[in-house]
Amino acid sequence: MKKFIASLAGLVGMSVASMAAATPLDLTTLSTQIDDAGTQVNSFAPTVIGFVLVMVIIGAVIKLTRKA
Repeated sequence: MKKFIASLAGLVGMSVASMAAATPLDLTTLSTQIDDAGTQVNSFAPTVIGFVLVMVIIGAVIKLTRKA
C-alpha cells in the first residue's frame, strides 16, 4: 500500500511539473499577460482548484490507510 501511495504522489508531482513546464513565464509577454490579467486568472483558477482537490484526496487516502 505504501508503494501505491508513493507512486500516486510521484504521478501527481510529474503532472504538476508538466503543468508548470507547459506555462513558462516569459518576460516579453509579461506585459500582455498583465493586460489580460482577468483572463489569466480565469484560466489558471481551475488548475489551482484541481490541484488543491488532488492534494485533499491524497491526504484523505493517507489518513485512511494509517487508520486501517
